[in-house]
Amino acid sequence: MMVAVVFGFYACGEKKNEEVTTETSTEGTTMVSSMGASSDTTLPTVTATSLAVATKSTTTMALTWTAAVDETTLAANMVYRVFYATSAKLDTVENAESNGTAANEYTAGMTSLTVTGLTAATTYYFNVVARDEAGNKVIYKTVSAATSAAATTTTTTTTTTTTTTTTVVAPTHTAASVAFTDTDTTVGKVGGTISIVKASDESDVVSYEVYWGSSQTVKLSGSTSLGSVVASGGNGALTVTAATAIPTSAVYILVFTKNSAGEMSTGVSTPIADTVPIVLFNAGLVATNFGGRTQGNSLCSTARTASASYSLWSCTNVKAFLSVSASDQLVDMPTNYSVPTNKPIVSPTNVTIESAWANLFDGSVLSSLGTAGGVIPSGDSWLSGSTSAGAHNKSCTGWTLGTGGGLNAEAGTHNVTNSGWIDFGGSSCQSS
Repeated sequence: MMVAVVFGFYACGEKKNEEVTTETSTEGTTMVSSMGASSDTTLPTVTATSLAVATKSTTTMALTWTAAVDETTLAANMVYRVFYATSAKLDTVENAESNGTAANEYTAGMTSLTVTGLTAATTYYFNVVARDEAGNKVIYKTVSAATSAAATTTTTTTTTTTTTTTTVVAPTHTAASVAFTDTDTTVGKVGGTISIVKASDESDVVSYEVYWGSSQTVKLSGSTSLGSVVASGGNGALTVTAATAIPTSAVYILVFTKNSAGEMSTGVSTPIADTVPIVLFNAGLVATNFGGRTQGNSLCSTARTASASYSLWSCTNVKAFLSVSASDQLVDMPTNYSVPTNKPIVSPTNVTIESAWANLFDGSVLSSLGTAGGVIPSGDSWLSGSTSAGAHNKSCTGWTLGTGGGLNAEAGTHNVTNSGWIDFGGSSCQSS
């Protein structure tokens, strides 16, 4: 029996840009108030959505925003006042001034402020009013965030001494989920937005740390964080700049929760959309004199097209998974046939056989072909023509010999994960 491989190569699939929906808010252009007898009634212009929570603690929130622009008032003379509340009614200048607590007096030229005296583990709403020299006022878009939970304190009392121990432990809650849609159309590069659904309980979460992953649970060795998203009481997002190269062996994006004690050991993951796997599939029974590389590739392409499920794959780089000669052997297929080296090898049922091409030839695989499903039937062997290292060995004279030659066809078997999966022993050349 012969088995073939579908390569996730440049022609595979289509990339679809993520649909972006915008929501119009009245915040950012709310109220005109006049002070004095100025003829200037034009509102300053602000980037309403620029107001953000930069950092937080149990009793403070650090806010930042982009400076307002006015036709007559210089940026250095524009004044700002921050309001906060435990309800969301800060959406207009009037509501902010009547429902909110002022964190400062109007101050010229400021674009950041740390609000103090807050209560731990409490959700607060913030907004900023900008005022020009004519007294015209405009408000930004309300943001909200929860202050960090207070540290756990254990007190032990004796008749003579009191010992207070404060213990902060790493988070115990993961993000609910993470998703990523690649909007970059270049193969091997990505761009887009990583969307993070917040943890069900953020009381011990300060931030969400984003990494490349070599698997669903393991960070890519040697890589640094892609970025950090502050835990703000709502879902978060991190932008990946277009044309960001995918590191070798990176196949997932991982997110871990973090606080001052460190990161949670368990995270959540999502596959990198650009990573299309290499698929091994069953091309049917053939005689050993099927005709060499060209005919073997043709048999595999025919089998893929004929199968209702295999034909759904859009990959066009279909090759017979076997060695034919010393110059055409499995280990050299990345060089000879542009096989990607950093993509996982899976069965038609999406069971991972190995995480990368080179790992197929290191003496073992993650799943036997029989267990993976859809590669070879249980109890069967397959023609490899290869040693366990992927080098050419016995191939019935380049798969042209039907009879004779003794045990002249190297074969693998269905039920092992050791080197026997590809190099189980010789088989006779057969013409039927």
